[in-house]
Order: sequence, then structure tokens, then C-alpha cells
Amino acid sequence: MDLGDVKESATVILNGKKIATLIGPSYAVTITPNLLKPVNELQVIVTNGMANRIIDLDKRGVEWKKFYNINMPSRLAENRGADGLFTAVKWQPRPSGLLGPVTLTPLKFE
Repeated sequence: MDLGDVKESATVILNGKKIATLIGPSYAVTITPNLLKPVNELQVIVTNGMANRIIDLDKRGVEWKKFYNINMPSRLAENRGADGLFTAVKWQPRPSGLLGPVTLTPLKFE
């Protein structure tokens, strides 16, 4: 099974058993016959990059920078808020999710 383009990682679960966590650059896994049942349930859980989460939190004004003794000063001026601290409010979200195309290719096992 090849998931095609994935942003950023994917966990493949077959019949309730985790068979692979894929982090690229290839998002392909071989599903061997011993893992298959007469009826199968395939799950693919895709995990987004954290940059998109930080962008969302900053744009909604959710406090997430809760650090003892430091509050994330920004190295770059364009990433500084009015308080001088880091903000991702001006960032644009990066592509995310299972972008595919997903392909299943039968293999011969002997």
C-alpha cells in the first residue's frame, strides 16, 4: 500500500494492530498475508505538523506559551508580536493531511 503524498506522518492500523508509522520520504508499507482476515478494517491516522497547530492557536488568541523562566522571544523581527514575543499569527498554514493518491498493489507471496 502506498499512501502517496502525506503531510506529515501516518500510522497504519490493520484489524486493530499497528503495523507501521510512516514519516517519509516514502509512505509505503507491505501488508503481508498473515495479517489479513476474511474481513479487514484498515485505518490510516495522519498527524499534521505542529506549525499549523501553533498558527491556529496564535490566530485564535489561545495562550499556549506557558513556560517557567522564558516566554519564547523571537529570533526574527517578523515573528515578533507587540509584546516582543514569538507569534505565528502572520504565518500561512502548510499543506496537511493525506494528499494521496493512495494505491494498493497486489504482491505474490510464495
